[in-house]
Amino acid sequence: MSEVQSESEAHSPLASPGAFTDLLGQVRAIEALRTRVRTGTHHPSMILHGPPGVGRRTLARVYARGAFCVRPTAAGEPCRREDCHHCARFDRKPRGLGYLEYDPGGTPDSAHVDEFLKTRKGLLDDRSMIVLVDADEYGDRVLDRFLKTLQGTSISFILLARDERRLPKPIRSRCDSFRLRPLARDDAHAFLRARLPSAPPDERALDVLVGAGEGLPGRMAEQVARLPGESGITLDGVRRALALTWPEEMSAFWRALLDREIPADAVPRLPGADEPSEQVRRVRVILQHLRAPTTPGAARDPALLYREAALLDEPIARLRRCAGPRHGAFEEMWRRLAHVWTSGDLIDGDALVAAVQRSRRVVSGGVEG
Repeated sequence: MSEVQSESEAHSPLASPGAFTDLLGQVRAIEALRTRVRTGTHHPSMILHGPPGVGRRTLARVYARGAFCVRPTAAGEPCRREDCHHCARFDRKPRGLGYLEYDPGGTPDSAHVDEFLKTRKGLLDDRSMIVLVDADEYGDRVLDRFLKTLQGTSISFILLARDERRLPKPIRSRCDSFRLRPLARDDAHAFLRARLPSAPPDERALDVLVGAGEGLPGRMAEQVARLPGESGITLDGVRRALALTWPEEMSAFWRALLDREIPADAVPRLPGADEPSEQVRRVRVILQHLRAPTTPGAARDPALLYREAALLDEPIARLRRCAGPRHGAFEEMWRRLAHVWTSGDLIDGDALVAAVQRSRRVVSGGVEG
């Protein structure tokens, strides 16, 4: 298991911005951490929790940089002056200041913790900070070993977690806790613009990137890295780069599935995907849209953002024709199809073929009577 990233990887400009002003969103957490830096108060330890890619480790590093700076600004920012030994050292060799990141890359055991502390204890003093990455995956025994080993010191801990409720209650009660959330649309757009070519990209393309990355800085940075190096970022270009062109094939599949002129035993081909789970997810996305269509700029799935309404108008019309005119028939047929595609048994190709066959029987049978 890897314990700590290399110095160059852990402190690249993208991975570790130099100040809170370089960050977007997370207003409550940033203001609280600025106050800590401004007042020099770094206890109690803290929990930064939220989904992967939200920026937990990045925020921890910016805070640590400010905490180690001996001349922070009145706003609680690290000074970042060239003659500040601590700011410069944090960039080059933070371990020498007592900043350590424990990233086991999996679920650690007590022996792994003991080895980590044994080899690094000489670097630690009362000003030290230890970041525990994915701390909610460790288990009570490992966390207890970590904290008891350093009992009696004033070392600050920053626990990074997806779900703080998975941390032991005694630890939660002794820590300040800050929930980090995905970026709001304007902040997410600003984040993307700072990483895209200089030519102003299509606003719709930005919305697709935000949706594909779920507003999480880490995931959006990964999406940007997949884009071709072109001067203009277009909506179609983003869809191609992120493999979001599947709605056309899935719309054709649903049109065939809902065509009652085709014999009931004829099984339309389910569009391909790398995994059966992804095929099922795509079927469900379209099925949900058939039941509750959204406006082009407010689709639930980024692949459907800003699609022409005609892409799904025909499947919706066919579903209504299959259901018939009886009141409530459309909802009833939709529920029957949803029952087929929400089954937990759809785990392989044979199960998907069977689901298509069951769907054809639902469509051919109708809901008249």
